[in-house]
Amino acid sequence: MGGLTSGDWFGRGEKTEVIFECRRCGRTLEEGVSECPECETESVVRYEIA
Repeated sequence: MGGLTSGDWFGRGEKTEVIFECRRCGRTLEEGVSECPECETESVVRYEIA
């Protein structure tokens, strides 16, 4: 079976962008930051967006 897959339609295979975000206040953070400077929580999440 051949043809296009959903990955072809949505640009999968392109460069992945990584975003770090505070789970409490939603502020976007720099890589390597372990505490949010806005709300001082240590709850930081890493998202990979392809």
